[in-house]
Amino acid sequence: MIWVHFECTAHNHLLYQFIPNATTREISLCLYVRSNDIGLGTPFNIAEGAALLHLVGRLTGYTPRWFTYFIGDAHIYENHMDMVQEQLKREPYEAPRLVIADRVPDFAATGKYQPEWLEKIEPADFSLEGYRHHPPLTAPMAV
Repeated sequence: MIWVHFECTAHNHLLYQFIPNATTREISLCLYVRSNDIGLGTPFNIAEGAALLHLVGRLTGYTPRWFTYFIGDAHIYENHMDMVQEQLKREPYEAPRLVIADRVPDFAATGKYQPEWLEKIEPADFSLEGYRHHPPLTAPMAV
């Protein structure tokens, strides 16, 4: 089991816990969030956690398995209710495929563990194939 702990007040992420299974060479991630705005925070946090799980899987040679998301204080602000209700009406599209750039080392191919890449990753290192989306939803920041 790998524990990563840091406090990020902007997103209230409390703990990332990676759970590797050496027998199956799979890795899972549990993200513990202290407080979460369901309307604006949750979609970003889920996408970020899934991308991180795939990145760590690539750097370690483990296949991503489960991403579990725990929220201590889940809330929806009153001025976000219309946005959340609209989101709930939408039919999901087929899930896209996450692609990590070839410049990022792949342990399964090289056999070389390079954890320093966690600090070298850039947004352009990730892309989505087959991504479709509904029109954007917006809501004001609640203060």
